[in-house]
Amino acid sequence: MEFILDIWSELKKNKGAVAGLVLICFFTFIGLFAPLVSPHDPTITNTDLLRLPPSFSGGNSSYFFGTDDLGRDLLSRLIYGARISMMVGFLVVLFSTLIGTILGLVSGFYGGIVDRIVMRVMDFIMALPSVLFAIVVVSVLGPGIFNAVIAVTIVVLPSFVR
Repeated sequence: MEFILDIWSELKKNKGAVAGLVLICFFTFIGLFAPLVSPHDPTITNTDLLRLPPSFSGGNSSYFFGTDDLGRDLLSRLIYGARISMMVGFLVVLFSTLIGTILGLVSGFYGGIVDRIVMRVMDFIMALPSVLFAIVVVSVLGPGIFNAVIAVTIVVLPSFVR
């Protein structure tokens, strides 16, 4: 417990770090409790409310960010989208850490030809433009959230392996 208190006392000295921690906690709370926080169902369409402007620009006060082309509430869609973004980020870090640690350990333990092969593959991945490589991987695997997770995992893998 003292270890955590020591970390907190050091963290308090950096106002930017505290602000970042507050933002991360806020968005995590919003994402986890989206059904309770969201003002409307993000999938329900309402043809009477197509393309409403945000409430701060003269729109309907119950639709803070307005509505889209199908009459869906943009704030609710943004809140539910936070869940997907957090899941993708968590899975990418998890898979990259697991696979990268295993590849790095195997490469370091065996050395020689195994190390050269693993590192040349990582050099190849790092030499390609990240976004274009991720797009190619997704186009080969097909659309979907899990395929996007795989693509981003492959792109960030070299930093974990090295």
